Amino acid sequence: MSPISWALSDNVLTPSHLSKPVSANILDAEFEKWRVSLIAKQEQLAHLLSDAGIETENVRYLNSLIYSNSPYLLRHSVNPVNWIDDYSLALSRANDTNKLIFLSIGYSTCHWCHVMEKESFLDIDVATVLNKHFVSVKLDREIDVELDRLFSEKQQLIKGESGWPISAILTPDGQLFWTDAYVGKAELLKLLKNVSAIWQQKPERILQIAKNLTIQFSVPKLPEVEWKESTLLERLTQVTNLLDQQHGGLKGEVKFPNAALLELLLYQYQVSPSQTLESQIRLFLDSMIEGGLWDHLRGGFFRYAQKSNWHQPHFEKMLYNQALLISVYAKASHLFNIPKYEDVARQTIAFVYRDMRHGNEGFYSAIDADYQGKEGGYYLFSIAELEGIEPALKQKYRWMPSHDNTLFQPYSDSVMEVQPQDNPLVELKDNLPPPHIDKKVLTAWNALLVASLFDAHVYLQDPVFLERGIELLNYLLEKHFSQNVLYRAFLADTAFGQATLEDYAWLNRALLKAYALTQKTSFLDQAIDLQNKSTEYLTNQSNKLNWMNDQEFISPLSVIAEAGRDISKLGGTTDREWRRQIQEIKQRVSNEFSDHFSAYQLLLQSSHSSLEPLQIFAKGKGRAWLKESNENSNGDYIIEITMAPGWHINSNKPLDKSLIATEIVASSNQTLQVSYPTPVKRKLGFSQKPLSLYEGQLSIPIARDKKRSFRQVHIKNTSL
Repeated sequence: MSPISWALSDNVLTPSHLSKPVSANILDAEFEKWRVSLIAKQEQLAHLLSDAGIETENVRYLNSLIYSNSPYLLRHSVNPVNWIDDYSLALSRANDTNKLIFLSIGYSTCHWCHVMEKESFLDIDVATVLNKHFVSVKLDREIDVELDRLFSEKQQLIKGESGWPISAILTPDGQLFWTDAYVGKAELLKLLKNVSAIWQQKPERILQIAKNLTIQFSVPKLPEVEWKESTLLERLTQVTNLLDQQHGGLKGEVKFPNAALLELLLYQYQVSPSQTLESQIRLFLDSMIEGGLWDHLRGGFFRYAQKSNWHQPHFEKMLYNQALLISVYAKASHLFNIPKYEDVARQTIAFVYRDMRHGNEGFYSAIDADYQGKEGGYYLFSIAELEGIEPALKQKYRWMPSHDNTLFQPYSDSVMEVQPQDNPLVELKDNLPPPHIDKKVLTAWNALLVASLFDAHVYLQDPVFLERGIELLNYLLEKHFSQNVLYRAFLADTAFGQATLEDYAWLNRALLKAYALTQKTSFLDQAIDLQNKSTEYLTNQSNKLNWMNDQEFISPLSVIAEAGRDISKLGGTTDREWRRQIQEIKQRVSNEFSDHFSAYQLLLQSSHSSLEPLQIFAKGKGRAWLKESNENSNGDYIIEITMAPGWHINSNKPLDKSLIATEIVASSNQTLQVSYPTPVKRKLGFSQKPLSLYEGQLSIPIARDKKRSFRQVHIKNTSL
């Protein structure tokens, strides 16, 4: 093939000006393929480099990451390091060449990942050592989820904590020798030189250390322990002891929103309401939206706060945070009847649709914290910027100092003091270039958003959210599958990345919620298919990972087990598998206490009936939905019951003493004023006389004593 060159406009990379990675043995034919691939991605790559503050005229190298669909990896395609993005290929090359492996795992909106790239991976000296003596593999943690979990857990075991970028040195067969997170250039260069020298002169020393670590990582089989309900109560008490009674959330200097913990606390409150528990939950929820974690101008949540009082956020905005917290605040507004929680849920939905939506399709994964060299610079205001703002508007906010009192973050006393579209402060920032957005559309995180939109529909009784959830779900089913294979991500009209347990679990949850809301059997059929695929995934995964930890999400193992239980109730065929998964969860809970909040909730649900407003009965042939009444109803609530043709329940007066009547009762044993509908009278095969029945669709209004409250309503009927 003859040399390739293009004449391009300014700020666009020119393939003819780019060289092979330094000191790397790359064939000319292979390098020409990289240069050909660059032309299709030059505009995207130019934007990525601009967001990173890397001048295109200073770019001199090209590597095989130019093939990647991941924005994070594509950005590193102009490093002088001879990166590859295939871990299996790295093992093969290392084995063939007897080289050590240098592994780097990061993601597109990671501050320290950016710092390490600029300091080390753009540096010729570092690249030279890596290319001569190592096989270098770069992975996107949001795509290679399994490997990220694996090496994150190993880093946690060695150092007591983990972080990104994950940096690791492995033996040619993949055994870990050394790991850390961010490492400065001088330290990294010294380490690489020393390790490569030892590997050339005394490789047995490195092999022995790696062998010792491998033994340390070996997970002993958990002893079989008889499950006791008291174990769960003990774990729930331990969770309570972790709560920060002053600021809310978990104790500690760094505060994450911990949606799995909040869901557990909310369910505990449904099961056994108390003023103490309500106060703890509300402190948690209020602290997040009154402090720096909440964006008081645009809506949405930042990833975490760096101070125990929820101030000084880390300014990343992740799609999964938004989705999980939409569900939490919508549910809290329903349970506690607090309007500001509903406002938070609605404003967060408005934010993701305004700032994170990819046209009419899915939603981007994240918005970067870094902006023009400053953490949170896009969300903070300088004194000069504020001088041009009307004093009356400035006075609506409290201005929290940041960056040595040179920048300020606005706080407001209400959820949204001024709507974003009407706010000059937002307009000022909108006139600037936006921060970097990772535009890949992740299956799991978008499925979380589908589920949260369905939750918002149920708890806030807004049909718009049902329509939006169905629209997004249909997009995922159409674009993220190819030949019945589910993919992890979608970008530039391409589905890519192997689906993980997260993708199967959270898409399954979205499908089951869609079935409950629409009664369309196609959603149930797809959920059953995904459940079977998740079982196959768990059986075949090469690295036996601990999927029980919630981390910043909700444990996919807990979600899969819950889905299996629900499918089994609907007449599916997963009974044996979900029970095995529950047993596995019980064994781990019996043997250790950890951040298994969703597992504790799942086990708690096993001994209590569902307390959600929308419930399915009769193996999916019936649906009951407790709603707040509207102005035209003669009650405070309405129970809407829908049954498939041929199905029925007894009326409140079934005309046969041997049959149990349908009766609405409150948990507080107070008498409710229930307006039962007129039944139909029909003979059934087992009865000689007509019976009094309810069938089809019916509404049952409920009025309560205004002086007494109740937390639970039950329908008594053996058919349900």
